[in-house]
Amino acid sequence: MRINFHGAAHTVTGSQHLLEINGHRLLLDCGLYQGRRNESYARNLSFAYDPRSVDAVILSHAHIDHCGNLPNLVKHGYEGPIFAVRATVDLAAIMMADSGRIQESDAAFVNKKNLARGEHVALVEPLYTETDAIHAAALFHGVDYDQAFEPLPGVTARFIEAGHILGSAAISLEVEEKGRKIRFWFSGDIGRYKLPLLRDPILPQDVDYLLMECTYGDKPHDDPMLAFEEFHEIVAHTIKRGGKVIIPAFAVGRTQELVYHLNMMMYANGLTPVPVFVDSPLAVNASTVFTKHPECFDAETRWFVQQARHPALDFKMLTYVHSVEESKALN
Repeated sequence: MRINFHGAAHTVTGSQHLLEINGHRLLLDCGLYQGRRNESYARNLSFAYDPRSVDAVILSHAHIDHCGNLPNLVKHGYEGPIFAVRATVDLAAIMMADSGRIQESDAAFVNKKNLARGEHVALVEPLYTETDAIHAAALFHGVDYDQAFEPLPGVTARFIEAGHILGSAAISLEVEEKGRKIRFWFSGDIGRYKLPLLRDPILPQDVDYLLMECTYGDKPHDDPMLAFEEFHEIVAHTIKRGGKVIIPAFAVGRTQELVYHLNMMMYANGLTPVPVFVDSPLAVNASTVFTKHPECFDAETRWFVQQARHPALDFKMLTYVHSVEESKALN
């Protein structure tokens, strides 16, 4: 087995690891490198290998630095399967489509800017389009956690709970090559213990080789309950003085955590019920995916849903904003 690192090594973002096993090629993740516009475009545009030579892809989770360059991989000729947890399949589809729209918008903006300056340069093409993202999504194969599947001859793979975002997984590979058996583990991104909504990550055992992300490897984190208590205090204080709380948040993962916390505060923690609005198309679509996959929720969330008798990410005072007109009406 040979491992080739094509991203997220000596840097962050752009996760992309190519394994050569038994004469076949297996790609773990295919994420966008994120940085300055020109550098990012150049690094993401081409591949250090022929995408047509890859036999299978396994995706750890739906964050754009792990799935965001799959449409470009397909655009360059990849036609094989893309394996992922079922919730990741649904999340990655909307994430890649949103990224495709952004790529098109960015290219149009740069071309307009160049034209306004009178610069006679070649038109910038988007890295990929929303249509390319739809084509990539068609190659997904949904798999359950802990379900064995064979992406390549001699390789048995399983998805193991990573606790990072909905559908996130570590990838366990049992490899048999030239009479030798190897247990290989790719961590993907590792979640924290006691996070809302999600199950805790499962750590590797009896592994021969471990490929692990370590972005926050040397950073201690406080108990998530402390953040909940601080959040509750800020919201309660603001409501008491008649103010409004405006929270910028990542559309996938963080927004859903905040909605769940507000749900709990109003149901069980004495917070005065007030209207709550989620005003982001991507966050709204992602929340729909979350509600579609309650099998990924932890025991605490399932208990809360049973007690409150309404979904974890939906409650009486909550409104998901679906149109531009609704969004404008909030201002």
